[in-house]
Amino acid sequence: MIEKGSIIIDSKACKLEVRIRFTAVHEAFHFQYDLDLDQNLIDKNEVIQDTHITIGKAINVKKTMTALDWVEHHADKYAVFILMPKKFVITLFNYYHKKYFSKNKRLSIHKPKRTWLLITSIAKDLCVSEQAMAYRLKELKLISLEIFKSLKLGKNIGGNIDF
Repeated sequence: MIEKGSIIIDSKACKLEVRIRFTAVHEAFHFQYDLDLDQNLIDKNEVIQDTHITIGKAINVKKTMTALDWVEHHADKYAVFILMPKKFVITLFNYYHKKYFSKNKRLSIHKPKRTWLLITSIAKDLCVSEQAMAYRLKELKLISLEIFKSLKLGKNIGGNIDF
């Protein structure tokens, strides 16, 4: 019998070791923080808005999700921050950028193989999927939205990690 609060990860369902690592850290967030959740808030299924205030401007709504969706969002972010720390990603990006691109050359949609080589190298060093690394590089603004879109993630690699 499985006790409430137990975490079970089906390694066969995850297929890739990098996915197992992401799932394990995601579930570690739940194990650590779900104990303090108000279950009534989760059960209501009401929408909660995330906002930010810009000085001198109006309140901007950034995202709107249910409480359960927010919990999952934060568990994903927790896994991202643990597995792909900003400082490590930037350091590795700079290292591989110098290695694969000439001085002062920028990433572009015209060099997709080199861009994939850079992404794959960083992903391998941090033991994460190429897709997760591409999303993290976009989030950190190390690759542009144009380059990110040109990667055609669904066609180039398997999996579907979207954080």
